[in-house]
Amino acid sequence: MGQTTKVFTKEIEVAEDATVESNLPSSFGLKMNGTITTNNTKDHYALHGRSNEIRVNIIKDLNIETWDRNFVKQETRITVRTGSEADDAALLEEFKLDLKVGADQRIVVDCNLNMDAFHMKNHIFMDDDCYVKLSNGKRISINFIEIETKLWIPKSINLSVKGNNYAIIRLGELIGDLRLDLEYTEVYGTKMTRLFANLENCYNVVFREVASANISAVNSSIEIENIGGLTIGESGLMKNGITSAFVPSKANSALTKYKIGTVGLLMVMNSDNDAFHANEVGHMDVKNSNYTKFDIGRLNVTAMINAKNCDFNFALIDKDFTNIEVENSLCDLHLYMEESTGYQLQLNRNEYIEFTNNDSSLHLLSNDDNIELYQKGTDNKKGRINITCSRCKLLLDGEQL
Repeated sequence: MGQTTKVFTKEIEVAEDATVESNLPSSFGLKMNGTITTNNTKDHYALHGRSNEIRVNIIKDLNIETWDRNFVKQETRITVRTGSEADDAALLEEFKLDLKVGADQRIVVDCNLNMDAFHMKNHIFMDDDCYVKLSNGKRISINFIEIETKLWIPKSINLSVKGNNYAIIRLGELIGDLRLDLEYTEVYGTKMTRLFANLENCYNVVFREVASANISAVNSSIEIENIGGLTIGESGLMKNGITSAFVPSKANSALTKYKIGTVGLLMVMNSDNDAFHANEVGHMDVKNSNYTKFDIGRLNVTAMINAKNCDFNFALIDKDFTNIEVENSLCDLHLYMEESTGYQLQLNRNEYIEFTNNDSSLHLLSNDDNIELYQKGTDNKKGRINITCSRCKLLLDGEQL
């Protein structure tokens, strides 16, 4: 039996500072009772009924292109199969694309038009019984539905995307703010100005360039090639406007992998069991972190660290660094100093530190009340390292001056 497709398109003019709020192609309700199987592929998320026939096929991609025009455009493609071509056409006439500017300059996008939910039930003596429920309460019998949505928005606009369940957002360059409240969603972006994100189980969130970002995440994977300032775990992970109960710890970021190219300021406010990898960091400020691993390719200026049970590996510390302060416990701490680096190192021996010094030109200056002071070089403007660590292993490497 054939199926029928209709493309719904609408374009409206908006102000430069307007805000677009969008859901995802998978945001409509799925009400199932009986035998159901799913098929989650790279591009599609399909639901099968008792006969193993596909009943719902969600195109996972939500492509959001940006342009210089002050217009928002939505294009939604819906394919249905009922009992006949006439019934297909009648059903498609029930779908409405409602895209308009509200009194507060907000434009609300529904990727699924006015479809509220898809219902299916079956049992051993009954084949699949399916219908769609529209936002006006109307119910219409259906055998199959497929939905795909694309958006075009101005670069200057603010964008907010909320949703869950197996979607992929592909986003062009954005000058306005980007807010993400997502679960089980991938995001691929280019150049952003300001990013605010609450993420759960989002295993690919990738951006090329971001001016500043504030992220709370759990069980996710985030990759940013170049960022000016990155704040992690400043606020509690939110879901539907309230703090999520799913978070496995009291931290605002947990079980998440962060892969960063270069970052001017990395600020970690609250982190548990995360993993950070950064090629280059200008300034680093860790306020509160537990059982998190930090792997830093190069530190240029400062690192202020307050942590517990967190390993830190600094593969290279710039010769012009100014200050490193570490309070930690039960950890491995590796510092590799750049060639010709002159500095002072202070160790608090009131706590047990297993210190391995592979920098032969670092000499002990004093040992007063279990405070050991080491120095390399004679420059009075040298950088300073102050370490207070309980039951830690400190490995220090460096080249000869």
